[in-house]
Amino acid sequence: MNEFFALEGPFMRFFDKVFNLLWLNILVIICCLPVFTAGAAFTAMHYVLLRMLHNEEGYISTNFFKSFKENFKQATLIWIPFMLVFLALGLDAFLLYKGIVTMPSVYRIGIYVLLFFALLGLTFVFPVLSHYENTVKGTIKNGFAMAVFSPIKSILMVAIGVAPWVCAVMVDHAWLLIPFYGFTLPGFLCATLYDGIFKSFEKEEQKAKERALQEDNK
Repeated sequence: MNEFFALEGPFMRFFDKVFNLLWLNILVIICCLPVFTAGAAFTAMHYVLLRMLHNEEGYISTNFFKSFKENFKQATLIWIPFMLVFLALGLDAFLLYKGIVTMPSVYRIGIYVLLFFALLGLTFVFPVLSHYENTVKGTIKNGFAMAVFSPIKSILMVAIGVAPWVCAVMVDHAWLLIPFYGFTLPGFLCATLYDGIFKSFEKEEQKAKERALQEDNK
């Protein structure tokens, strides 16, 4: 029992994770306030979350702003068009859901499908940017490639990311949890999934390089 409550014991490690997720969520909200900086904030969040997953978080604020600064330009170039597309599709979906506008079924299905792919992009692109060095085009391409690489995990990640916001709208007072863990808790749960996707993707990429090298040596 003493070991359980020791400074390096399971209880303290759990409490440390809970506090770090809370503080990280506050940093994300603050850095999202100008709106156009949200992409860099999400990228920095995933950088820290992946380190937390491997118990390498160190100083949360230091690592967060390190990634925020290093990836600011690329993250912003990715975020702004994604944000505009997402807002347009989200507004259309909301108007259709409320019955304010009507469209043929084929157009409605098309909007929902495009909205899902926009969410899929938002779910994957910033974790990829936080973990790999690449061009903006390469980051977006790899983000969608990884989403296709493991479709079940990808769909689950989208559901996890959307869940807090659905609850905030549909459950009384659930929105009060958003300032505390609305971004980081679902983000951490997603990190447990995309970490495995990253490793599998890297193994497949390494195998492809080895096969190409063998072909060149023939």
